Amino acid sequence: SGSGSDITPKMTTMTRPWIAILALWLQNIVLTLGAADNNSSSFIFLQKFPLEYSLDLIFHTEVLVCSRNGFTPEDQTFLDDKILGLTDFAELDLSWWSSRTANCVEFGYGGSSCTEHCCGAPHRQEEMTFPLNERRAVIGNADTTKKSLYLYGSSSSLDGEAAYRRLCDHKCWSNWAGTDYNPLSNNCNTFTSTVLHCVFGLSEKKPNLGPSDMVTVTCDKCPSSALFSIA
Repeated sequence: SGSGSDITPKMTTMTRPWIAILALWLQNIVLTLGAADNNSSSFIFLQKFPLEYSLDLIFHTEVLVCSRNGFTPEDQTFLDDKILGLTDFAELDLSWWSSRTANCVEFGYGGSSCTEHCCGAPHRQEEMTFPLNERRAVIGNADTTKKSLYLYGSSSSLDGEAAYRRLCDHKCWSNWAGTDYNPLSNNCNTFTSTVLHCVFGLSEKKPNLGPSDMVTVTCDKCPSSALFSIA
C-alpha cells in the first residue's frame, strides 16, 4: 500500500546509524575476546609414569594445561616451533623440562569409592597449582621418579579451569566418578584421551602404553561445544 512505501524508507534511514553502532560494538567484542584468548592461551602436555612394581609395563598418564605466560619468550618460541612440526606428540628432554616451573592445571583420574560426578578427577588447590617439573600424580602407586613428558599442542581459547568445566560440567564419555573406573575400559588413559581429543581437539595417541591404553574415545559421547557458554 501507499502507507507501506512511506514507512519503509523512514525505518531504513532511522536504523542505519544503529546498525553501524551495533557492528562496531560486535567488532569490539570480537577483538576483546581475541585479546583475552591470547593472554590466556595454554600449552598442553602429557605426563607419563609407570606403575610401581609393574616392571614398567603398565602406565598412568595425566594431562597438564600450562599457561603460556608461565614460560619465557624463548621457551614459548621453542614450544611453538615444536608444535609446527608435530605429529601427534613430541617427547621433551628431561634436561629441558626438569628446570621449568610454569604453573599448570593437572588432569588425572583414578578409581575410588566416591560416586559423585568427576570426583575421580580431583580439582583441588594442588592440581590447580602444579609446576611443570613436579614429579607427582593424583594416584598413589605411580612411580613418579620415572616421569616422562610430551608436548601435544596449544589452545588459544581454553585455560585449565575452562577445560575442566568443559569436561566435568556435563557427562563427557564417562561421569569420571571413582566408581566408574575400570582398569581396561575406563581408566586413567581413557580419561587423558578424552581430555586431549574431546576437550582440546588434539591427538589421543599415546607414547607406547601397550595394554594400558586399549580404548579409542569418540567425542559424540561428549556434549557439543556449542552447548557451553562463554564465562
